[in-house]
Amino acid sequence: MNKIQLSFSGAKPLDQDICNWAQILDNDQQAPGVQLDTIDVDIANLQENFLNCGIPRYTIQDLELLLFQAQEIDKRLQKWEESLPSSWRPIIVSEPVCIAPSITAAGLYQSHCTVHCSISISSMWNRYRASRIRVLTILQTCNPTEHTYQEQIQQLADDTCATVPFHLGNRTETGVMGDKRVLYPMVRGDKLMEEHYTIASAKGGINLLGPLTLLMGRTDLRQGQREWIGGQVRRIFKLYRLGN
Repeated sequence: MNKIQLSFSGAKPLDQDICNWAQILDNDQQAPGVQLDTIDVDIANLQENFLNCGIPRYTIQDLELLLFQAQEIDKRLQKWEESLPSSWRPIIVSEPVCIAPSITAAGLYQSHCTVHCSISISSMWNRYRASRIRVLTILQTCNPTEHTYQEQIQQLADDTCATVPFHLGNRTETGVMGDKRVLYPMVRGDKLMEEHYTIASAKGGINLLGPLTLLMGRTDLRQGQREWIGGQVRRIFKLYRLGN
């Protein structure tokens, strides 16, 4: 795990030398993953400032600046999403021909799920959702009467849950790497890419742990959602033999 990921996960400010990267990296010419890393740098520092906002030295002006920074970061995250190519956007599927009954039984949160062009792209979307949830949580705390923040957080949580079938398929037991008997959701008329069987079995569930664990820490999701997420986390631990 690199310094940016460690800082972001622990809400710790980055060393000044890393913060200086932002002016170089935060531009539209960089790859989307690099752009997201750069935004995450600022979120890590924003979270640290937010955690310190109860210290006596903080003034009303400090809090107003914190709120402004959170709003600006959220705008950057939305701009990042809008800039993604159409081929990277999730495709919603809901028909039985796209989602086998065994996938539904193993873990389908609502009546639909999403299919992506790859596990890596799906994981990047979940990183984006986790980043927005963190920023929106700060905005929600600063503006408790603004209900749109909670609505956005709930939608981001739903969208994260919708990626689970694409990552895990119908697997409920440990199996052979790249097993092509595993069923995954797919777009009607399309064929699943060969490498998906290997990549999904190797790291599909591992990539879900961070976003799902973040959601499990919330108490404001709709009724039963945390329990469903907890069941999927236990499923991942079983599939990947974690925690033994």
